[in-house]
Amino acid sequence: MPSTASAPRIDYNLFGPPTGPKVVLVNGLGGVQAAWLHQVRDLADYFHVLTYDHRGVGTSEVVDEPTEQAGLARVH
Repeated sequence: MPSTASAPRIDYNLFGPPTGPKVVLVNGLGGVQAAWLHQVRDLADYFHVLTYDHRGVGTSEVVDEPTEQAGLARVH
């Protein structure tokens, strides 16, 4: 599974044709990317689909600091 080079490390997956229209599937705060399995199966025929685990969830890196929504959206 690929992951970002930034800290904390975020694990993600890409599915479907890289030249297709882009779709990003975003979980709720405690959800994992595996929850999108059924949607990805259908979408990947036509779209380039990105799924990921938020930091501290699933296989992404756990951080020992408070987490808030704005921090999850911040680009490093």
